[in-house]
Order: sequence, then structure tokens, then C-alpha cells
Amino acid sequence: MYKNTTITIFTPTYNRAYILKRCYESLKKQTHKKFTWLIVDDGSSDDTEEIINEWMREEKINIKYYKKSNGGKSSAHNLGVKKTETELFVCVDSDDYITDNAIEEILKFWNNCKDNSIAGIVALKGHNSNKPLKTYMPVDKKKLKLFNLYNKHGFQGDAMLIYKTAILKKNLFPEIDGEKFVPEAYVYDQIDRNYDLILLNKVLYICDYLDDGYTKNFKKVIVQNPKGYAKFYAQRMEICDTFYLKFRSATLYVLGNLIAKNRNFIKCSPKKLLTIIAIPSAITIFIFKYRFGKI
Repeated sequence: MYKNTTITIFTPTYNRAYILKRCYESLKKQTHKKFTWLIVDDGSSDDTEEIINEWMREEKINIKYYKKSNGGKSSAHNLGVKKTETELFVCVDSDDYITDNAIEEILKFWNNCKDNSIAGIVALKGHNSNKPLKTYMPVDKKKLKLFNLYNKHGFQGDAMLIYKTAILKKNLFPEIDGEKFVPEAYVYDQIDRNYDLILLNKVLYICDYLDDGYTKNFKKVIVQNPKGYAKFYAQRMEICDTFYLKFRSATLYVLGNLIAKNRNFIKCSPKKLLTIIAIPSAITIFIFKYRFGKI
């Protein structure tokens, strides 16, 4: 029944049994059934495992389930990529879901692409199927690097990203001892160096930011994972092509290292002079937002 699937829907989850069913129901409604739902349970202590086992017994869709010790979204993503056997891979978070025709739209669009310089597809996320979170993508562009979509073409809002699995397998997240998160754009920036994405200007992914999610706890996540953020912004210093973006990246690189109490950050920086120039602004942010501010 599930042979010849070409796309994996990957869902990392941690204690989200109370809301995961919404994603499951959206997958059961898909107009195209040949896909795999790969779930990585990042050490949940609720009844996630029991619920998923029940769904697997229903055999409504093809489900692969892996449970690991808690290590954060980045390590869960790495495991999901390693376990994926399909051509395409897309992450759908446990508190989100996709439109009924999302898989069909993605595969139809992908099958028309014969360009080896393409790493995958970027589609829209929305609060509903008729309206994106913020803006539509430029209609005069067929393909772009993800970084340029945001920083040169004015796109705003989160996007649904569908990548070739083979490319993701070569661009895994770094896993840092004592930390559980590295910004997702760390991997996307690496892929941007060699590939573009084709633009699917439709809302296929419906999202809702919960109080226990990464987005609403951004400041706390930085404090808990400063080395990961510093590593990300060190890479951003190299790829950004305007002084403003390079300086912003240098400031946040220094900030991450201040929180991590790393005294060797200048020596480790790819742009040492810029890093030195950014130190005063980073210290200001550190003092007023992280040392004395509420987290």
C-alpha cells in the first residue's frame, strides 16, 4: 500500500500528546496517500508513545516512530534525516498541520522541476489556507536562495521548506554538548551556498505558535543554547553581503559568547576586526536584555 513513497513528513515531538492528533488528522485527509509520516519522540514523558502506537495499528497512513533520549530539536532532526528513505523531506511541527492537498501540490510541483541546482521547494505557511502569515513571495521569481528571499526580496513570515533528503544528509545540525538547539537557518545557509529553492506561492502549512514552543520562548532558548547561536552567527558573518547584516551577525555572535562565558570568541571568529567593533553593542544588549532583563 505504501510502496514508492517519495516524500517524508517529519515531526519532532516532546510532550505534545495533547495536540499531536491535529497533525495526524490532517495527514489522514491528504488527497495523495503515498507518503511516510516519520515521528521522532525526543524523550516524551506523557502518553505520546501509546497514542502513536494506536495510530500505527489503525494503518490509515504509513507511520515510522522512533523514540530517543531528550536532546532537543536539532538532534531529533538529524535522526529523522538519517532514518528517511524518500527523495523529499519536510518538517511539520507537532503543533501544526498541513492543508488537505499539500502533498499532492508539492509532488505535482516537484515533478515539473528538472534542474539539478535546486535543493527543494519553499512554500507558504499561514494561519489558514487563504492567507500567509505575513507576505507572499515575489511573483516575478521562480527560484531563489532562501537567504535572499528574506534579505533581498522582502519576504516575511515563516516558510514551509521541502528539501531533497540526500542534500540534508550532507548538511546535518552540529550537536553541542550541554545544548539542545541550533537555529534551523544554520543548515539552510549551508545549502544556500550551492543550491536554490523553487518558489511555490501557496499556503500549504497551517501553524499556531504555542506557549511552550521555541518561537514564543526565543529569549530563553538563546540563554539555554548560547554556543549554538554563536556558531550560527559566526557562519552568518561569512555569508552576509551587506555591512549591516554582517555587523548584526557579529553583535549576536558576541552576545552568544558572552552568555556562554567563552573568552576566546575573538580568536574563534571568522571576522576578527568586525567582532571587536561589535563588542560594545553586544555588551549593551547583554546587560539590559539578558543580565538584568526578565527571561
